[in-house]
This record gives sequence, structure tokens and C-alpha cells, in this order.
Amino acid sequence: MHLCDWRDFDAQLEAIGRAANTGARVALPGALIPATDDGRLQRQCAELLCAEHYSTASPPISATPRREGERIRLGYFSGEFRKHPLMYLMAEVLEQHDRERFETFAFSYGPITGGPWQRRTERAVDHFLDVRSQSDQSIADHARQLGIDIAIDLTGLCDGNRLGIFAHRAAPVQAHYLGYVGTTGTPFMDYIIADEFLIPPGSEAFYTEKVAYLPGCFQANGHKHEIAAGEPSRSDHGLPEEDFVFCCFNSSRKYTPAMFEAWMHILSKVPDSVMWLWVDDEPARYNLRRFVSARGIDPVRLIFAEGIPIEEHRKRAKLADLFLDTFPFSAGSTASDTLWCGVPIVTLTGKTFASRMSGSLLNALDLAELITTNVDQYGQTAIELARAPAKLTEIRNRLAAAVREGEVFNAQRSAQRLEDAYTAMYRIAVNKAGPQQSSRSTPLDAGPMSISATCL
Repeated sequence: MHLCDWRDFDAQLEAIGRAANTGARVALPGALIPATDDGRLQRQCAELLCAEHYSTASPPISATPRREGERIRLGYFSGEFRKHPLMYLMAEVLEQHDRERFETFAFSYGPITGGPWQRRTERAVDHFLDVRSQSDQSIADHARQLGIDIAIDLTGLCDGNRLGIFAHRAAPVQAHYLGYVGTTGTPFMDYIIADEFLIPPGSEAFYTEKVAYLPGCFQANGHKHEIAAGEPSRSDHGLPEEDFVFCCFNSSRKYTPAMFEAWMHILSKVPDSVMWLWVDDEPARYNLRRFVSARGIDPVRLIFAEGIPIEEHRKRAKLADLFLDTFPFSAGSTASDTLWCGVPIVTLTGKTFASRMSGSLLNALDLAELITTNVDQYGQTAIELARAPAKLTEIRNRLAAAVREGEVFNAQRSAQRLEDAYTAMYRIAVNKAGPQQSSRSTPLDAGPMSISATCL
């Protein structure tokens, strides 16, 4: 996938599905996500992996009611409290937490860089703990000793994860949020935090966690996006001045042959256009040029962007006319950056979390006309917008207003939505442990939990 070497792509994917049905551990769940929109198969592979590594998970622990005026203790666990896409989304939200109602802890098991993003995290939370040298058991014990009420995993099944911390039960309530785009496949992660577009009601069977639904968009976000000074120039980035510039800044591992076929169809219907891609790897570039040439498209119409600091990238991203999303692994933090820069996204949504992230953002920005449900509609939408500059300008104007005035890039509102969810999770846990059930809670055995839009 990283190299865009798609020989026998469909046959290999079918073989993985057949083997997984026999209980064989044949694919890492994170590697599978860019290749398939099959939520059942994604869950199956996650469960197979976790059954092997976490077969002796600790039992749940009871929640202790907080006294009147005592703060709920939130523990965020990650190896990426530094300059990283996770913190591009999360830092401003951490800064906006209500310190009178919540006491925040960051358990850092990644590098201690001392850089500005890490220092920002340290300032944003009440307690920053370097736990990288401790075992999973030791970290979980420490979290319980500190009285953490809700442990929030920000890594999931990504590389460098420490799910063992949660297998040893770091807190009465354990939730996964933002860092991974599917189920963890574990019995000890109580919730996955989403919204009703991202995980539509009825698709909960793809997840071992209960779904905690936020109102609006699931994604943490803010408005303090760093961007390099100065006005960008197309000529500085090898782009034609007059042609229509389609772009995709997603990682090449998210590309599939079917999606690239769709892009080539779009280029064939919009002759004065180019496709601008962020692909640093030369073998991947070679394979993509070869793929394009075999379909009668001049490979010079593929323009490859170099890897540069995110502040510089946000400046150059403004040069594009329209972002074409990948499927079945859509843009996440990249979508946030692209939309914040004022570039509309055409996305193709499917059935899984990974395929619906850009759609969640567009839906919350009131740009649902850019959300498509099949390849033909996706291509036609992109072609029509390239041929209708007035329509595209109108969409860009609406996008700019929504970014400036709406709730998607409002860090305070993002923090409030999460806090409402945490409060509901905590009440459910306390009521489950206590002798009485509150009328405001939803029992854990009542199916997926729905968080109301009410702010406390």
C-alpha cells in the first residue's frame, strides 16, 4: 500500500478474508483498514490480535462517587504528546477543559522531546507524567492510585500502542478516542467516542466497544492552526498557473487501484487539470506514473508535493482548487487542515469509521453536497465542480464562513462536548456500582450510549 504496488490486490484481499474466517491471524488490523470497507473483517482481525496479546485482562473496577464539588479525574494516555497530527487536533481542546469540574492527567509513554508542542501539552493539563520506562501493569496501578475516573486511550491499535495498560484496568471507565479509526477489538475498552455520522446507528456490531455519540462532529479541533507567513505561489510548487488543481494530501498507503481509476476518469473529463499528491517515496511515484500511463493519461499531470513542515504545508494547500478524498480510508487530520485552509473536499463514504471521517466534518460544516456514496457520484461531483467555477466559489465562501463562525473549529465547544460525554460515562459507572439507578443515566446493558447535545 505504501508503495502503490497493487498487483493481485483483490485476490490478496479475498485471501485475507477467507483466512480470517478460519480464525487465522493473517493481517494487522491497522494495515487492513486502507484496503477494505468491511467492518466485520476489521473487527475480526482486531479481535484475533487482541485475543492473542490480552487473553488475561483484569476484571472491571468499580467507580467511586465524587463528593460535591470534587473534580472528575481524566487520564489521557498517548505516546504522541509532541508535534504530531494527534496534537494538532487535541492541544487546544485540552487547553479548554473546565478546570473547576475536571482534573486532567497526561500519561506520556512516548519520547520526551522538550519541544513547543510537548511544552504546550504540559501547560494544558494539571499533571504531565512521563511513564515511558514503566510497565503496562505499573502504569495502570499508578493511574488507579491517583484515582483516575476515566482513562482515555488516544492510540488504539496504532504503532507504539500500550493497550496493555487498559488490559490491567487503569480506571473504572476506559474509552478510546481519536487516535485510531476502528475498533480496538478488546473486551476491556468500554467506549469508542464518535458521532452519528461517523458510526451510524445500526453499525455498532463492527465495534467491541459501546459507542458514545457526540453531537455534531466527533473530531477534536480548534482554530489556532499555525501557518507560515506569506502568500503561496503556484510556480514555487511546480503547479500550472491556469489549470484546475485537484489534490490529495493523504498518505499513499490510503490509495487503492479503484480510487486511482476514479481519479484518472476525472482527469480525462477535465483536460486542463492536474492531480497534486503528497507522495515522498520514489518507488511509489514510479508505480503511480506507470499506472497512469497504462490508462492513457500523461504522467506529467501527476505533480508530487515534497514533505515540508505542517506550517508550510498549510500555506501551500491553499493553492489547490479541490481535494479528492481516498476510500475506504478517508482523510482525518488532513481533512481538518485542508478545510481550515478553505479547500473543499469531495469524499466517498462507506460503512466503516475510516471511510466516514471527512464526511463527518463536511456534514457538520453543512456541506453535505460534497459527500457521495458511490464512485460514479463521486466522479460526477468532482467533474461538475471543476467545470462550474461559480458553484465552486459559492462552496468555498460557505466553507470559509463555517470555519470562521461554526462549531467544528471551536475548541471550547469541542471540549464541552467531550466533557458532557465523560460526565455521562462517569454517572453510568457510578450508578452501576451503586444501589440506585439515576433517571439521567443509560444502563450499560441497554445498548450503545447516546450523549445528548446539552452542555452543563
